[in-house]
Amino acid sequence: MTTTFTTHFRFGLPDFLAGPWHADWYALVIKMDEILYELAITSNAALWENSHAYIIGNIVISPEDGFMWTCSVAHTSAVSPTTFSADRLAHPTFWTSIGIGDDLTAIEALTGTGFPARAGSGLWSLRTFTFSNGITITNPSGAAGSPNFAPANDLGAIEALSTVGALHRTASETWALRTLTGPAAGVTVSNGDGVAGNPTINLINDLGAIEALSTNGILSRTATDTWAIRTLQAPAAGIAITNPGGVAGDPTFALANDLGAIETLNTNAILVRTGTDTWAARTLTAPAAGLTITNPAGTAGNPTFAFANDLAAVEALAGTGVVQRTGTDTWSVGTTITVAQGGSGVGTLTDHGVLFGRGTGNFEASSAGTAGQVMKSGGSGANGAYADDLVGIEFIIDGGGVAITTGIKGDLEIPFNCTIVSATLLADQSGSIVVNVWKDSFANYPPVVGDKITASAPPTITATTKSQDTTLTGWTTSISAGDTLRYNVDSVSTIQRVTLSLKVRRT
Repeated sequence: MTTTFTTHFRFGLPDFLAGPWHADWYALVIKMDEILYELAITSNAALWENSHAYIIGNIVISPEDGFMWTCSVAHTSAVSPTTFSADRLAHPTFWTSIGIGDDLTAIEALTGTGFPARAGSGLWSLRTFTFSNGITITNPSGAAGSPNFAPANDLGAIEALSTVGALHRTASETWALRTLTGPAAGVTVSNGDGVAGNPTINLINDLGAIEALSTNGILSRTATDTWAIRTLQAPAAGIAITNPGGVAGDPTFALANDLGAIETLNTNAILVRTGTDTWAARTLTAPAAGLTITNPAGTAGNPTFAFANDLAAVEALAGTGVVQRTGTDTWSVGTTITVAQGGSGVGTLTDHGVLFGRGTGNFEASSAGTAGQVMKSGGSGANGAYADDLVGIEFIIDGGGVAITTGIKGDLEIPFNCTIVSATLLADQSGSIVVNVWKDSFANYPPVVGDKITASAPPTITATTKSQDTTLTGWTTSISAGDTLRYNVDSVSTIQRVTLSLKVRRT
């Protein structure tokens, strides 16, 4: 059995317990250890240093015990005062022992009794089991035999229990078993003694229903074991509720909008809404004549209206006909209103006609006009009459002394609503021309060929100087105020100047 080691490389020196070669073998191994150590020294082996850069293969001598180590990982050693042993413990892969192993050496170096514990590479200590309250240990270091553990104090009391249930400490180092028991309603307890698993407490009945709620508000019991969350609801207007769910405090009601305005009034009268959420007190006021009002503020009862003066006289009439004022607050029923009284002197008028004055004679009425017509004067001695409001939209295309060319020639904006009645072309000389008209709104300006209004019958002159179309077959004749007309010459020969006149009726 190896009991000692050489100084440097820790070669084992077994105790053979026999001679004479025992001493010779020791001398040989020790000599080999010294020779190898000298070789290592000549190979740049040196004492380990703090804050030194080491590369793989460097050999160092431990300043603490003289053992030799080889660098396995390139690194810079720890700064002072860290020892080589502490640095190896912090970085166990940095160094490899030269010899039979630093752990055996460290174990061999231990003195005393106890259990060896490895604290790091080549670092061992002796340990003894230690406990505080709850366990006692006999022979804690193992020197006199195996350590024996025994429960004590509270653990001893618990160990002495012989039934099942939940542990409960009733006094110092005194324990008993308990079972959880639920109330008659609201809570259930599963596995109350904890024997089959953790005790489970569940809310049921009303408590379960309340716990299942997930929103905030006022609790309302809607049936047995049934609850719901309620929030006070204000109407669309008139009442405001602050904190309607009661979450942030007591719900507070306040009059708002029209009801709030009415509540602020402090006089007695008829209520009048003067604007959105605005009210005022009013009293009915009778005019200077014609009407009287009893209880105008409505405070003593319903206001009562009564006719007076001229209105009372008119109300008292019983017949039918033209009503005429014959004196102060006096009226009668007649058949006509005379010219002197601002009337017509006749009992009937033409429906929708216009009245014409005739000096001191009776008024005369015109016939009714049609949509878009205007009243035109008949001159001196004659009544006016309704007639069409016709205007011409003229557009001149001038070739400047040479024949007109094809293509777009210009645009006109029409500022009024109208309907096209006819189209007339007037040329400066005999020839042929086709002029097309495109129309679109101002927003869509300019018009394009797809906006033409002439269908397949555009204004056309053929081997002559003029043409007129009052039929306008297929035309889109309606023009809205703001529309734009674009004029395009489709074909032309000879003609140097032409005027296109669209007769339209204002609508």
